[in-house]
Amino acid sequence: MKNNLFRLPCFILFICFCGFNSVNAENISYVGSSTCDLNYSFKAKMFRLPIENIKPEHAIEYRKIHKQKYLLIINGVKEIGGCGTIISQFQLPKMRTGESVEFKCTIKERHQDTNNVIIGIADNKAGKVRFVNPRLAWSLDLEKMNFVKINAFHIICDTTGYAE
Repeated sequence: MKNNLFRLPCFILFICFCGFNSVNAENISYVGSSTCDLNYSFKAKMFRLPIENIKPEHAIEYRKIHKQKYLLIINGVKEIGGCGTIISQFQLPKMRTGESVEFKCTIKERHQDTNNVIIGIADNKAGKVRFVNPRLAWSLDLEKMNFVKINAFHIICDTTGYAE
């Protein structure tokens, strides 16, 4: 009986400190926020891809926020590096060792297709391989302004020009 009385306060303390105190980045929504309102510490591991040939004043921003990697779709971008309003966010799955987010991906049969934004997760063997097949890939749905998972088997990514 005494042993159970000791366990109850310990259990309550555990729930209070471990269960309620941790902030889960998956539950945080940045939609509607300005990219300039985000903390400057979020700018580490950041990359912005304009999609001006498809949607003027729109861009895809890749950021690491609270140890999670996100693709943010922003609008209102009038200049390179300018602020924009986040209209959609997509949390990337955990990457394996050596993998990075690749932004120059296309469907293998359509290498010159510039009207389709495809992003993949691939391992380019520390820069030794230029063209890689991604393990996972997503296409930007321009009507819904979100990312849709696609079959990565038919995708190829050019890994030059971007360093994470």
